[in-house]
Amino acid sequence: MILLQAAMAAGVFILYIGLPVFLLLMTPIILGIFMRFAWRKQGKQDYIKNKMPYYKDPLLFFPLLILSIIIACIFFYLLLILFDKLFPEAGYST
Repeated sequence: MILLQAAMAAGVFILYIGLPVFLLLMTPIILGIFMRFAWRKQGKQDYIKNKMPYYKDPLLFFPLLILSIIIACIFFYLLLILFDKLFPEAGYST
C-alpha cells in the first residue's frame, strides 16, 4: 500500500510540476520553429530578418500556439513512456 501511495505521489509530482515546466520550456521553442517555417512558406522573410514578435501576426500565432502546446504534450507523454521502458524498476511495470 505504501508503494502504491509513493507511486501515486510521484505521478502527481510529474504531472503537476513536470508538465507545466516542460510546457513553459518547449512551447516557445516549437512555436518559434513553426512560425519561422510558416513565414518562409508565405514569403515573409523580412519578418524573420527584422525579428518581428510572433504575436504581431495573430492569425498565424494562435493556431500555431495551440498546435505547439498539443505537440509538446504528446512529446511529454512519449518521454514518460520512454523513461518507463528505460527504467522499468522505477515505473508502474514492477
